[in-house]
Amino acid sequence: MKKSLKHVGVFKNTEKGYGFIDFENEEEESVFISKNMSKDALNGDTVEFIIISPSRKRKKS
Repeated sequence: MKKSLKHVGVFKNTEKGYGFIDFENEEEESVFISKNMSKDALNGDTVEFIIISPSRKRKKS
């Protein structure tokens, strides 16, 4: 079964302009959203999104 490309979550912004999306109904880590990709999303908005560039996980030292 193929995983859906579209996801739904809640946007949380920061004072510096970037933000994070917490997945809705999923046990996934939050997704980082750069300042230029947040569009007009406001803190607490429910948003639909597609992950276009998965990040590499940092190794713990």
